[in-house]
Amino acid sequence: MFLASLGYAALDPSPGRRAPLVDCASEVTPVDPSPIRSPQKLHTELSNRYFANKHVVEIGTRNGDSVACFARTAASVTAIEMDTRYCRKLEERAKPQQTLGGGISGLRVVCGRFGDTSSGAPPLVDADWYTWWVGGDYANMPFLRTLCRAKEEGKLRQSAQALVLFDKKYGLDMSSLKELEHRNVTSFRAKVDFDEFSACVAASHANNTELRHLSGWSSRLCVRARGQFYYAAIHLTPAECGRLHRRHSLESKFGYTGRMEGRL
Repeated sequence: MFLASLGYAALDPSPGRRAPLVDCASEVTPVDPSPIRSPQKLHTELSNRYFANKHVVEIGTRNGDSVACFARTAASVTAIEMDTRYCRKLEERAKPQQTLGGGISGLRVVCGRFGDTSSGAPPLVDADWYTWWVGGDYANMPFLRTLCRAKEEGKLRQSAQALVLFDKKYGLDMSSLKELEHRNVTSFRAKVDFDEFSACVAASHANNTELRHLSGWSSRLCVRARGQFYYAAIHLTPAECGRLHRRHSLESKFGYTGRMEGRL
């Protein structure tokens, strides 16, 4: 009833095959609270509107709360995670018998830095959608350029697209979105209203050792556990990739493109 009221019942990305609809808030028990991860309401929208019956790659998955939702409608889901601690946790969640946070059936886990071309690095996974929320141009531009180069070299299907997430209350995110729109590379953008404030406060007051040891974590961050998230799609066409490859003045001056910044 809830999903039908949003119009999802009419969405059928694959003729003759209707993917099951999902409500992440009721079907996925998250390990992390917002704002450490993106909102469950956003996961629901992406799963039902875009990822159903598609091959999906998420970059920077952490404990896997988002892919736990995506896997319920997608044809396949791959998590790319550079932190070995979370890689081990993702591999545990991928086991059929795992119940912590809900097992993730069919999840493929790739441990390593996305775009790593060094010897022994895992190959780039081909997919329909690549999605991430890792914080501002420090990662968004390098990731998009990596996908563009792979597409230009014929390593990805021509239909491959990126879907990038942005927290309205995080300045670096909104600056990055503005930069992408200035370059005229976003095919569309949308926003999702959410409220996970109470769950964030409860997690902060609980005896959560992982939160206590998380660099930058404070219960004051719960103000970001409600508000709006934007998402924007980039088709990675030759014209869009040409505009993405151009360096802007800040990159030339500070050389920050390859730098990784935390979201907290």
